Amino acid sequence: MHKTTKALITCLAGIFLLLCIIFIPFTFYLFPFQQNITQILFGELIKKAASLLLGVSLKNIQVYSDSVSMYILFFILLLLAAVITIFLTSLKQLYKRNLKIYNFCTTACCYYLIIILLKYGLDKIFKTQFYLPEPNTLFTTVGHLDKDILFWSTMGSSHLYNTITGCIEILAAVLLFFKPTRLAGVLLSIIVLLQVVLINFSFNISVKLFSLLLLSMTFYLFLPYSRRLIAAIFTNSTIKAIPTLANNKKQLFTLFLKCFIGGLFLLEGFYPYLNFGENKSATPYLHGAYEVKKITILNEELTQPHFLYTRFFIHKNGYIIFEDSNRIMKDFALQYDTINQKLFLTDYKKNTTTLDYKYSDTDSTLILNYTLNNKPVTIFGKAIDWRKLPLLKDDFDWTSD
Repeated sequence: MHKTTKALITCLAGIFLLLCIIFIPFTFYLFPFQQNITQILFGELIKKAASLLLGVSLKNIQVYSDSVSMYILFFILLLLAAVITIFLTSLKQLYKRNLKIYNFCTTACCYYLIIILLKYGLDKIFKTQFYLPEPNTLFTTVGHLDKDILFWSTMGSSHLYNTITGCIEILAAVLLFFKPTRLAGVLLSIIVLLQVVLINFSFNISVKLFSLLLLSMTFYLFLPYSRRLIAAIFTNSTIKAIPTLANNKKQLFTLFLKCFIGGLFLLEGFYPYLNFGENKSATPYLHGAYEVKKITILNEELTQPHFLYTRFFIHKNGYIIFEDSNRIMKDFALQYDTINQKLFLTDYKKNTTTLDYKYSDTDSTLILNYTLNNKPVTIFGKAIDWRKLPLLKDDFDWTSD
């Protein structure tokens, strides 16, 4: 490939990845404004592009995982990168400038991968990515679960799996952070992210575009090593360092800057797990699964086949889910009034129903009272010890007999 053509492709790829780092929204606790900045700069453009290119009228132009808005934003950023690259080709000595552009883009990609791998690794270790399955999921038959929920629930049931994979991702981040071990970090990151991409596509998990972006960054970082690595394997030569523009006189400042950046990365990674005076790990009020033992309407007890519901579940994210005899579940947004012992249920049409409740710690019974068609209804629910279900048993056997 001609040197100038290679420089153009490298420049285009680097600028595109850099623009993605800046504008593809991700949840950063120390910089929570990325989504707003992207919305302000590209929101209307995304809406117009959807209408012109796809003939789609987007009601929600917010960019989130694998949304139409994200696909369009990727396309816009690619065009913007092409425009910037064309502008740079008009400058003299592109090849020399390309080295500066490449060094800047690779540094940005490297540090971005470090913080993403660190965050995901810590999320696995602290069980906030593959979290323990919710009671309503545990009582849903396997055939009625979507592939992504089934995968998430299976992974969430194993603390060992989460710990090991989390440590591997953190190791990849650490190796990337230091130049002498960066090649090892890049190779380990490629292995990790290839598996992530395979999982996302195989189980239809809606982080496909973002995982492909991360994998592209690892290949972008690996390209300059590829020839050196092949030469080292087949000719026993050493892998030389990639040319950089480092100035020896600024080594002390570079060391300080790297320590500062490393500290920010650690703070960003551990931020969700710093309580700051709050007990964030506390179990939500009334959280769990309840077996319906009795239902009365107008104080008359229904027989089992005529039960409106057989179970109900209180989700940790503020939902209550009712399951009928056909295993069909219906969920409502849930709010509490613990002083007056009332629950407020809101459906998808924004209709709100008020329930009186009474919970007994002695026998783990939750009683719900509400009105249906001007008739008083009382549901008696008995808490189920869902943590003793077979899926959640922390067992291990060396032998099968």
